[in-house]
Amino acid sequence: FSFTGVLISFLAPKGNGGIVTSDKVFVTHTFVANGSFVASSNVSPFEAQIYVIGGGGGGGGSESSNNASAHGGGGGGLAYTTNFSITPGTTYTITVGAGGAGSNGYSSSGSAGGASSFNSQLTANGGGAGTHNSSGSGGSASGGDSNTTGGNGGAGQSTGTGSNGSSAIAAGGGAGGSGNDKGGLGGFGSAAHFTGGGGG
Repeated sequence: FSFTGVLISFLAPKGNGGIVTSDKVFVTHTFVANGSFVASSNVSPFEAQIYVIGGGGGGGGSESSNNASAHGGGGGGLAYTTNFSITPGTTYTITVGAGGAGSNGYSSSGSAGGASSFNSQLTANGGGAGTHNSSGSGGSASGGDSNTTGGNGGAGQSTGTGSNGSSAIAAGGGAGGSGNDKGGLGGFGSAAHFTGGGGG
């Protein structure tokens, strides 16, 4: 699915903050904007699964209306841990990076995606911006048990749409364009998991 932000999952209700959902096994707090996760004070210390996903980079504009040179933005990075120790009564700061804006004219670049973080301990950087002649690079990540760089954006093609960037685990980069002057918004490119970069 496509997503930018922070996911926190654990067994049984043990805190407040974000959008709270539950299934038969996990309670998940989803953050799609900046906020705080407040661990309950009347529970024992516990471990949580945490996913932190950076914003995708915006796509670039082509050189002209008949030039298929627009390149997609890079996908955001992914920092992931399965056993982050949560301290009861503690407030954890959540930062969510936005997808980068697409270009707004021929031969112009998109904007890089923003970085997301969990309490400044797990960080996923945003994908790089696409331009009229180069694809955005995937964002890096740090602090997790697993840190995966997002996929690079795809190049433009004359057949109508460019190729999609790819990444087996983290975010795929966005597709390159085919002569559009405005790049796509970061966060809506092709992705195997989580957010992709913007299309060109």
